Amino acid sequence: MLIALAAACGARVESPDTGAKATASATGVIASATATATAPAATPSPTATRKPNPTAGPGIYASLAYAYRLELPAGWRRSACQSTRDPGGPPGVETFTNATVEAEAGTDVGPAQDVVVVQIEDNAAGQSALNWLESGKMGFFTGSKFEKITFDNNPDAARIATLDGATTLAIVVNARFRMYAVSLGVREPTPAKEAPARAMMSSLHILRDNELAEAKATLATPPAPAARSVEEVADAVARGFNQKDTSVLASVAIECIDTALENAGASFRATSSALADMKNSFANGLVVAAQPRPIEFGPAQPQATNATIRATWTDAGKAPRNVRLMMQKIGNTWYWQGVLYLQG
Repeated sequence: MLIALAAACGARVESPDTGAKATASATGVIASATATATAPAATPSPTATRKPNPTAGPGIYASLAYAYRLELPAGWRRSACQSTRDPGGPPGVETFTNATVEAEAGTDVGPAQDVVVVQIEDNAAGQSALNWLESGKMGFFTGSKFEKITFDNNPDAARIATLDGATTLAIVVNARFRMYAVSLGVREPTPAKEAPARAMMSSLHILRDNELAEAKATLATPPAPAARSVEEVADAVARGFNQKDTSVLASVAIECIDTALENAGASFRATSSALADMKNSFANGLVVAAQPRPIEFGPAQPQATNATIRATWTDAGKAPRNVRLMMQKIGNTWYWQGVLYLQG
């Protein structure tokens, strides 16, 4: 049964034309320590001694942004493509997949591989976990029911279960004035395929204040990407397409490339796979004439984080098509996000 949360499986693109919401995620930043005037020059940075925070199994992944941890089985990893790209607070989604980085793909219907999805929402209003479920926050599923449970010693939890109560499909926990919902998305459910996903779901633990403080003090996080302007990305994207140079496109691309049809469906693929196919298409006659200006921005809420430039896309032996080359801002960095095919 595929029941991954809609927040992780919907269309991921956003442009001035479609308005479809993109998920966004970016790595957190550890503030660098300031050396005192008397400290010796050879003193190592505290970040050098911090433990790695595994994002691929086997290992225990701690979400410093959302204050939880879970155990990643071998063959599973955190998906940058399907997780909130700029986590700061709820709402947010973190998705874990058994796909390799190169193979990861999906559509607005759902991911192509198995996933475990953790959804985090604000609960300042103080709903119970069961009431949150019953209000339809995760939808309703035929052949299932909602039940109040105790989970990880927390009495305010609930689950979606099969009608006979034998199988748990999703778990919701009320903690830290937030709702944490973890669910499975197994495309071909068999005991062997479901076992690692269920173990991951059952390992969810919401961090207490002291646990979160310790995790922040001891776990290393990657440095923030260098700031990059939308103009820099627009120029690089136009140059990459006009010169048929996928290495230039790769230098400003996000982790997964979106392909969308205006007012219709969307899909995503790992950037490495998408660009490999594009390189072959260039060799076989694809011509893309891109204009780096004007840059057209999406709705500003509170500031524009999506933009496009215009291009004409001509596959070998086919009529030209008007497209928008989409860009997205995450933190202080702009990226090339993908291609939107226009209807006209």
